Amino acid sequence: MGTTWIALGSAGERWLPRSPVAITRAVVAGFALDMLINVVWSHTRDGLAGFAACFAVVVALQLAHSTREPRTWPWWSRTLTLGAQALATYLPLLWMGPWGGMAGFLAGSVLLMVPGPWRWALYLAVGASIPPLALAHGVSAVTAFWLAESTLLSGLIVYGVSSLAAMVAEAHAARGELARMAVVREQLRVARNLRGLLDANLSAITRTIGRVSRLLPRHPDRAREEVGEALQTARQALADVRAAAWGYRRMSLAAEAETALSTLVSAGIDTRAVIPDGPLPGEADTVLAIVLREAATNVLRHSDARSCRIEARAAAGSVLLSVVNDGAGGAAAGSGTALESLRLRVEAVGGTLSAVHEADGRFLLTARVPLAAADAAPPSGQTSVEISGTAPPRRPAAPPTPWAPRTAVVMTVVVLTAYAGVTMVFSVSEGLGGAGLAAAAVCFALISALQLAHSSDLARRWPPRVRALTLSVQAAATYLPLLWAGQRWGAMAGFLAGSILLWVPGPLRWALYTAVAASIAAATAAAGLAPISIVYAAVFTLLTGLIVYGITSLQALVFEIHAARGSLARMAVVRERLRVARDLHDLLGYNLSAITLKTELTYRLLPGSPERARAEAEESLDIARQALVDVGGAASGSHAMSLAAEGDSSMSTLTSADIEATLDLACGPLPPYVETVLGIVLREATTNVLRHSKATRCVIEAEESGGAVRLRVANDGVEPGTLPRPGGTGLPNLRTRVEALGGSLTAGPGAEGWFVVVAEVPGGA
Repeated sequence: MGTTWIALGSAGERWLPRSPVAITRAVVAGFALDMLINVVWSHTRDGLAGFAACFAVVVALQLAHSTREPRTWPWWSRTLTLGAQALATYLPLLWMGPWGGMAGFLAGSVLLMVPGPWRWALYLAVGASIPPLALAHGVSAVTAFWLAESTLLSGLIVYGVSSLAAMVAEAHAARGELARMAVVREQLRVARNLRGLLDANLSAITRTIGRVSRLLPRHPDRAREEVGEALQTARQALADVRAAAWGYRRMSLAAEAETALSTLVSAGIDTRAVIPDGPLPGEADTVLAIVLREAATNVLRHSDARSCRIEARAAAGSVLLSVVNDGAGGAAAGSGTALESLRLRVEAVGGTLSAVHEADGRFLLTARVPLAAADAAPPSGQTSVEISGTAPPRRPAAPPTPWAPRTAVVMTVVVLTAYAGVTMVFSVSEGLGGAGLAAAAVCFALISALQLAHSSDLARRWPPRVRALTLSVQAAATYLPLLWAGQRWGAMAGFLAGSILLWVPGPLRWALYTAVAASIAAATAAAGLAPISIVYAAVFTLLTGLIVYGITSLQALVFEIHAARGSLARMAVVRERLRVARDLHDLLGYNLSAITLKTELTYRLLPGSPERARAEAEESLDIARQALVDVGGAASGSHAMSLAAEGDSSMSTLTSADIEATLDLACGPLPPYVETVLGIVLREATTNVLRHSKATRCVIEAEESGGAVRLRVANDGVEPGTLPRPGGTGLPNLRTRVEALGGSLTAGPGAEGWFVVVAEVPGGA
């Protein structure tokens, strides 16, 4: 049941927002059908036309109130629609007598739409208004009380189902916001890191090359010394960028700690991490990163968690990781299955894992992983670094309803318990006493306990044979009392129908669900009741089963989405890190490669050709300034590129490397995102040309035809050992970018020993 609802693919995402609305509509429609049967059963045809008009108004308004977030409406809109529903509810009572079926909808709408504690007073007032109207038409006091109880119960069920559906929608939106906030925090963190890593080097390169331009052509010897300094800085910056790009791709404890920080702080949890500075030796880095990932996900599942501390200490022979949070007093501290999986993974490398609920309400997870014999000591000089983040003050929960799983559980238990209690009263209201009543009470207690278990998260961890046993016991407690309690006990069969929908797999559940209703209809017919009573018994059973199934399913959705929010945020941060790695490689890597190349050329030209050296130095200065801009773009993903400008830059760079280059961009204006991707392709292709030391010619062409743009970059530098390494990341990165626009990219040897890169994307992608 539950696993298909939290699929992160497109189908799962499309299902989530719509299904809660479908369940709510089904429950409202079921109640409406129940009302119609009551009317046909209890009244003549006099006044049915007026009733039908009022009935249509009530159902239409109830569907709107239950599915369209009414608390977000303007106050005048809520007052108008609630007043219209009240009028359409009470008006038929003037000529149809003591029938309060539609008042249940009104009670539910009051709870959904009226803010503050007043809603509960008005809810009770709706229920209290029914007995006087019933008594005025000569109805007995017992029946009048029953009508009031039925009104309040119907209102509670409508409110419960509608509120749970709203919780699902709010939880779904909140997890998306959590992922967005985590990505923003990751972008800010990456921007700080890149600025710290590259700003100093790029600024130094810019200042040094600026001095070179001023020294030439009059002081070529001094200029050559400055160029040598700039070349050394450029090489170091290029090495730093490549190391940073690789660091953003690999899985390590340090990288996972940064991801956990972004995710937890975005969720409003103050977080502090103290971890070793640098990678851990052996398998310890990967295993502890996996442990930390699961631990951070579990922290997010504790709705009461306010703070979290992560600490890893490397000592001779082992590494100890501890994760402690203060949310153990709220939701469960973590899945037993997940912890067992972690324990097996840690023990597989000879380590240990423990999880402890501490007396002060904290939950502590510790993992100790031994280092291999060759790595028995941490890297020389390794120190610890601290990273931390403080969450903004938490705001009070906003309407419509707090969506924490605990709220969903309370609502489910209250609705199911109230419904079971009223159904029990109805079932034994006539003709039972003594031993019969006691036996019915025992069966009722058994049914209620099993139903609450079937509607809880506990049941999804039961093996199939246990669920089959509990369903069989519930069936026995449902059908046996029919032998002495009579056909009224059949109302309890709806709970069995709901449990069947929840836990019987495949199409069989719908067949058994229908069979339960049919069996109650048969029992009613055997009691000699009228056909309308037989139909009502079947419909009531189906409706009760649908309510049980709907409420439990919505509660499960709240749990699943709440649990998935940590995984979603973590994956969003990981995707962001991979994007940054691509941009570091494709954008900054190209710029620094070009700076290094041109600086080397400038160094070779001095002191013999100062004028040409000055021109090369000025081009290097322009590239360095662009690289400073690209640092921010790589962090935020906001960079935009011009294909024409990249073409000119490539021509200049290739010519500087003594490669004969031709450029023909006959594709006209393109959408900015198409230009950016093709510009990145051209950058990477040019970088690859520069790496082929045998290349003497390069052709760059772009054309637009049939709504598609085709970029082709070819060079004659292909010789054994000069092809791009299969394990490299440049071409796979390019292919990812191009395919994201619905295009394709190919790269490989062409005719006559040339290497050809072709990217084709829709022109209006």
